[in-house]
Amino acid sequence: MQQAGAIPPEDPQGKLCASSLDAKSWRQIRRFEPAIIRDDFDVNDDRISCDGSEAKDSALDWVYLARQTFGDAELEFELLCAFRVQAEVILHRLRGSQPMADWEKADFAHLLKGSARAIGAIRVGSACEAYEALLADAGPSANDALRDLAEAVAEAIDEIDQSLAERSFEETQT
Repeated sequence: MQQAGAIPPEDPQGKLCASSLDAKSWRQIRRFEPAIIRDDFDVNDDRISCDGSEAKDSALDWVYLARQTFGDAELEFELLCAFRVQAEVILHRLRGSQPMADWEKADFAHLLKGSARAIGAIRVGSACEAYEALLADAGPSANDALRDLAEAVAEAIDEIDQSLAERSFEETQT
């Protein structure tokens, strides 16, 4: 595990890599040293981006989320809870039996894409983008894209639930 207060290692392109930290290590750093995070992660640092390069093994890019929330763990908690609910509702609507026009489906996918990218849910954002693009075809490929989107949402929700459960456990220990 990395020392508290240290900047995560960089990849060859000079971007900070969340993949060098597992989610548990990152949460421990955030929990014990929130002021350090604000010092180490300059919100104007363009080496951190939401392009998927940081979150290789994780459904969420925790470094990106910390940057977006200025290291505020309470704001992260609120955003994760809100995203979790919104993602489930939108996915339910997209997969539901109520008929919807393709433009309505595209609007829902676009809304979820923006929310996903705002919190660093890279795979969800990419799946939404692919689904939006394939809706115009209205063929079986759009159904495959919706299935991929559902899998990405499930992964993100699982990781959010794990994070929230660990947070609840840590709070009961203090």
